[in-house]
Amino acid sequence: MIGDALIKKQMHRMTALLSSVFCVFGIMAQTTISERLSHILEVQDMDLGLKLYNEISDAEIAQLPDSSLFDYHYLGGYLNSEILNHKKAITHLLEAKRLCETSLGTYSIGYMEIMRGLGDEYIELGQYDEALATFQEGIVKSMAIRNGATHAFGNLIIGIQECYEYKGWLNEIPAHLSDAWGFWPKEEEPFETYNYYPLWCLEQFHRRYELYDQAIKVSDATIKFITEKAGNGHPAMADALYMRGNILNDMGNSTEAVDAYHQGLSILKANNEECEELYGLLASNLLMAIITTDRWYEADDILQDIKSFGEKANDLKIYKNALYSSANSFNKNGNFAKALSLNAKLAALNLSDDERTIISNQAQAITFNQDVIEALPRLSSFFNNAESINDEWFEAGHHLSSAYYIQGETDKNIAVLKKMHDAISSNQESGQDYYLWILANLHGASFDKGAFQDALRYSNERLNYLLTIPDAPENILYSALNDVAVDKLKSNLLEGIDLDFDKIKEFTLKLFGVESDEYSIYLHNRGRAFQLQGKLNEAKEYYMSAINMQHKNSGRVFPRTVQYLQETENRLTDEELDL
Repeated sequence: MIGDALIKKQMHRMTALLSSVFCVFGIMAQTTISERLSHILEVQDMDLGLKLYNEISDAEIAQLPDSSLFDYHYLGGYLNSEILNHKKAITHLLEAKRLCETSLGTYSIGYMEIMRGLGDEYIELGQYDEALATFQEGIVKSMAIRNGATHAFGNLIIGIQECYEYKGWLNEIPAHLSDAWGFWPKEEEPFETYNYYPLWCLEQFHRRYELYDQAIKVSDATIKFITEKAGNGHPAMADALYMRGNILNDMGNSTEAVDAYHQGLSILKANNEECEELYGLLASNLLMAIITTDRWYEADDILQDIKSFGEKANDLKIYKNALYSSANSFNKNGNFAKALSLNAKLAALNLSDDERTIISNQAQAITFNQDVIEALPRLSSFFNNAESINDEWFEAGHHLSSAYYIQGETDKNIAVLKKMHDAISSNQESGQDYYLWILANLHGASFDKGAFQDALRYSNERLNYLLTIPDAPENILYSALNDVAVDKLKSNLLEGIDLDFDKIKEFTLKLFGVESDEYSIYLHNRGRAFQLQGKLNEAKEYYMSAINMQHKNSGRVFPRTVQYLQETENRLTDEELDL
């Protein structure tokens, strides 16, 4: 079906009704507009569809029988959706819906598909209530043929769960996806990833919200289904193993993730699919997982694999990214020699001026880390035994703090930073060049340690100091003020927080805009402030706005936003019941 073809293509978002498959055989034999419309929808030819849509006149449209008029509006809905003219797409789809309800009937797969497309258009406009009502209406009016509609009916159910997620209603989503899976055909040929689409959605839902045990259970069910229907060597198994490896990696189980990625690559090689995009994704994720295990020595072989893939795909960008990322990972792990070696390989490639600057900066960062770690004993001795406080002493403290940070020795790092801070406090003439750096790092180390009141003290001091500097950069002021507000939330010390967020909103809108990720973070944080203050209706409003923007910007919701929204709704329910 047309709707099926699109979901097969996207597997993560259904925004239209027709896929781009090119076929012109037989088109010259059709002479009437009705015949041409029918042919275009049958063969799913985008070019011919657009040509006819632009050529057909209002007078010709007025002469079409209802069945052909339905085809015209079906096609118009898809074409306008593709160019993001969602309001015009909705106009077409509503007309197709009206035709079904007044003359053609709602007991058809075509009706279900236009209801799915209509709901998707409402989602694109952020009209989630309208989308939910559309999916629900489609289910009710096509219930009688649900068992024969398979994909189309199941996709309406998936549409409902998407709306629930946009609105932060997560509790019922697994049940809805299980229902969709119940209506999904299990015997279609040829076998491909679309054959288990509801399981794919459910697995990703659990992963998005860090419900990893449930995600692994769904992964088990997916692998079992593929094995039973197509065998454990089918290319779809490589996709399932890629997904499984990502879940394991998120869980911190790099060893099992490595095995999953390796198995996926072996399946693609056995099926001669080493040029497929999935091969590059598997190899790249395998590389990152391997570096975090005791098998990091395998990284060179995987890098060579990625390089070969890039050459076959005529795109070495993936190899550049792999070299850069692996150099960063080895740098974080303290293997500076390996990190510099990979950086040198990258520098030898054909790079743009911007890329060469990035690679040069990476090399400098790695070299700095290597130098301060090697110098740590000398730095510690000088810093702790110096007879006077001067620029050389502060420079040594800067390097010593960096070394402890690299090694993850938080307490030692804080001790060095506090000693530098005390030295500046007792002598305002010394160390001023390091003052903001010290405050920022004291704040970060305290926050990471969970000492939020200490973090708040340092962020306040940093903000107050910045306010004494004429023409302090607005982005620096924004960052400092945001730290103060977050520290207040974490410490549950909320005095003045509404005024803080009023200023943060002004900075955010000015610096980043109303549709930015930064603004969605502001909405989340302000919702949290209202929640902690007991202003639950205001908190709910801000959390819902944050969820909508998170979906719009990244296609996923922050698990913490959903958690806080559910807490807020539970408290509102308790208050309504007077519990």
